[in-house]
Order: sequence, then C-alpha cells, then structure tokens
Amino acid sequence: MKRYIFIFFYLSIWTFGICQSQNIVNPLFRLYITNFQRIVFVTMDSTYKCTEFIEPLGKFYFKKYFEDSTYSPGEYSYEIGTKDKPVSPIPIALKFKFISNIDTINTYFPNNGKGNYFDSMINLNGVVYNYNPIHFDIECSYILKQLGESVIKNLHQNIIRVLDPCEDLNFSNSYRIFTVQFYKDYAKLYITLGRTVNYKGMQIIKKDSCILKQDDFEFLKKKLAKINNISDTVECREPGNPWILEYNNNSEYKCFIASYYCLQENKQKKKYLSPVTELYELIWLYARRNFRIDCTTLK
Repeated sequence: MKRYIFIFFYLSIWTFGICQSQNIVNPLFRLYITNFQRIVFVTMDSTYKCTEFIEPLGKFYFKKYFEDSTYSPGEYSYEIGTKDKPVSPIPIALKFKFISNIDTINTYFPNNGKGNYFDSMINLNGVVYNYNPIHFDIECSYILKQLGESVIKNLHQNIIRVLDPCEDLNFSNSYRIFTVQFYKDYAKLYITLGRTVNYKGMQIIKKDSCILKQDDFEFLKKKLAKINNISDTVECREPGNPWILEYNNNSEYKCFIASYYCLQENKQKKKYLSPVTELYELIWLYARRNFRIDCTTLK
C-alpha cells in the first residue's frame, strides 16, 4: 500500500511540473507581449486587409493581409547593453496576443496615389473650390479626435491651435496640443498632452490651462498680425515629423504645416514661413513657462 501511495505522489509531482513548464514563462525572462489585430482599411473605391501590431509601449506597425491567429515568429530574443549604458543581457520572452475582433478604418480620400493638389480645382455641382489637402487632413485627424479636439475651421471665434509631435524626426507616439483662445482683453492658453500607451491608441495624459500675462497677450497679437499675408498653401513636411498651426479669426481660417528638418534644408521656404515659425515658437515658449510640457512628462 505504501508503495502505491509513493508512486501516485511521484506521478502527481511529475505531471504538475510538466504543466507548469508548458504554461508559465521562466521567471528569469522578461515578458514582452505584442498585441495584433486584423484591420479592414476602407477607401472610397477599394478595401484592403491588413494586420496591426501594437507593442507594449504603444509603438505600432502594419503588415499586408490578415495574419494567422496563431502567429508567433519566434520565442526569445535578448536585450543587449550599450557602451554608454552597459547592462547584463536580459532574456526576453516574446509573446504575441491575438485580438479576435476585426477593426475598420475609413478614409475620406480615393485611392488615387500621392500628389500635390494645391494648384488643382474641384468642381462640385457647378461650383469650383480650391482644394487644399491639409484642411481635409485636419478634419479627419485621428490624433485630434482621440484627444477630444473639434474642427475649428467654421467656429466664430478667434483661436490658434498647434499640434506638436514630441519627436522631430523619429516615430512619435506622443503629442502636445497648444490652444490659444482670444477674448476681448485677454487670452487663455490650453494644453493637452497625449500618448499612445497600448492597443487602445492615443489617450489624454494631461490637460491644463492658464490666462496669459497682459504683456504676453499684446506681444502674441503683434506676431499673429504678421501671418496675414502668408499663404497656407506653402508647406514644408518632409523630412521629419511636422507640426501644424491652425488659425481661425471668425470667418478667416489658415492652416500651416512644417517640420524642423524640412525648414533647415529649404532656406527659401524657411524665410517665407518665418512669421509662422516665430508664432509657433512663441506659443511653445508660453506653454513651457506655465506648464511642464517636456516629453518626459508623457512617459
């Protein structure tokens, strides 16, 4: 009888050990989970299937076609120290988690390729309109919608809004929005800090506001007056991640887009857009004086 009890106890321990080894990651490994989800991208004239991968810190990328739900390219990789920051190699357990529901992304634009439409005209029901694509980009902006921003183009208010990426060149998953609302005798500055933290996408991390000092208010109005004669059909997007500055004064609306690296490479555009960049830098300075807006706040 004692012998059977011993055999049963031994088999129980052996079976438990096998189950543990199959379902639990070695505690010496750091778990790194990447979620992936099937996406249907719908344009006005086509539909595309793809798969979105979202890494733990929010970085995401796409692959063509639907990926199999059991997708797992490899089990382990290693984190290696650098010369400036040496660390012992830490094993990382790579895991891919499938999100079963299919998401749909719609676009307002037909699949007619990339091009410059600033000089083109659109005829709708006998009425001819100038077509400036940046205006449509703003109206359809995923980042602005996720951060609770509305379209300011048709508002009967005096507003400046800046969308500023935290990275000038590399992939940016953190953004800052600076909005200046003008009143009769003063102006109020609002900030919104947002970051992509997981598969749910861009999320609000912080919101705040303050009333600008009177001297700052008067100086800002002088800088604003200098962009009246600047056309927003001149843009400077690439290379780099561009910032966007919108201005709405009752019925007048303008939207400028430029990146730091593009302006450094294109001296002619840099000179022409200098009143706009000066206004952008001034608003950025006011925000920095009154709030903590550095990108480390978003990490």
